[in-house]
Amino acid sequence: MENNLTRHFIRFGIIYALIQIIITVASYMAGVNFIASNMILFSVLMLLLTVGYTTYSIIQFRKSAGGFMTLKEGFMVTFFTLAVGGLITTAFTIILYNFIDKEYPQLLAEKSIQKTAEMMESFGASQDDIDKAMEKTGDVAERFTVFGQIRGYLYGLIFYAIYSVILGAIFKRTKPPFEEQVS
Repeated sequence: MENNLTRHFIRFGIIYALIQIIITVASYMAGVNFIASNMILFSVLMLLLTVGYTTYSIIQFRKSAGGFMTLKEGFMVTFFTLAVGGLITTAFTIILYNFIDKEYPQLLAEKSIQKTAEMMESFGASQDDIDKAMEKTGDVAERFTVFGQIRGYLYGLIFYAIYSVILGAIFKRTKPPFEEQVS
């Protein structure tokens, strides 16, 4: 069972990473203005992808295990699928934002700050409130550094663990104790 479990989360983790990389490249190709204007939509898309894909992954694992799965197995499938996918995606984004296009993070940060200020103005926020919010968002570009990406991945592992316990608990199904077949 452990070998099947390992194969499952590695395979599904790699596929998850490829999907995330395709979305990242597509959004990168769409340009800074598109991403800055649609940051909330992009975040919701990534959240839905995570929930949908991990739910699919855990259901597929349970089917392959004869319809039964322990909480531990559910946790491991979900957590390691996300951890493998996140690690590969983090490596890709480190390369993209720190070696391929070093200016992109700063451009994205500037556009994001500008769009946030415009949105706050449209809601009638005072200039003082806008200035305070801009001070808090000043280090957006830092998230794209190598250290920022690694730190984001490590914080993500905490979210992955909590989410994995919840999903594992929802989808666990134990074998009835007296349902063993006699040959």
